[in-house]
Amino acid sequence: MRLGSFASNNIQTEFCIKSQPQVSQYDGDWPRGAYCLLKMGNCPTGFQVGSIYWDDEGVFNKNKASGTLPDGEFGSNTRIYYCCRNDGRTSSQIILPNDRPFVLLRYGLTCQNVHSMLLKELYVYWDDDDLSNSDSASGMHPYDDGGSDNHRLHFCYYQKNSPGTSIVG
Repeated sequence: MRLGSFASNNIQTEFCIKSQPQVSQYDGDWPRGAYCLLKMGNCPTGFQVGSIYWDDEGVFNKNKASGTLPDGEFGSNTRIYYCCRNDGRTSSQIILPNDRPFVLLRYGLTCQNVHSMLLKELYVYWDDDDLSNSDSASGMHPYDDGGSDNHRLHFCYYQKNSPGTSIVG
């Protein structure tokens, strides 16, 4: 997932999702922990499905969607489905491939600790419709502390921890 451009009334989000069922060197069971992934197809073993619904601004709504997207509904309002698990402690290091940066979504109050990775936590706050707002969430979904009429999701950005590496921002 890449958070693209931000403007006063818009957020452009770009998704990088494995969309082909071919087996690769990265396939395998996901480790126990407390974190979420974007859902595309069935959730991996050990995960449960959930969703977040954005009652997007009604005035000047410029929603549009194209390309490969996670499971969801992308019209004048937005629903995104997630696969989440909460069967381990975030303080316990899990092992995931570390040859390229990646993002997990925070399930609880802290990001999952990942072996040999530097962590940078980011959040995005969505100011949703202010009139008759119907924001909601269901099932297991990422931690959202944006209140009842808005959403604020926390993204955990991981980069390989090697000598001389630092994350700025």
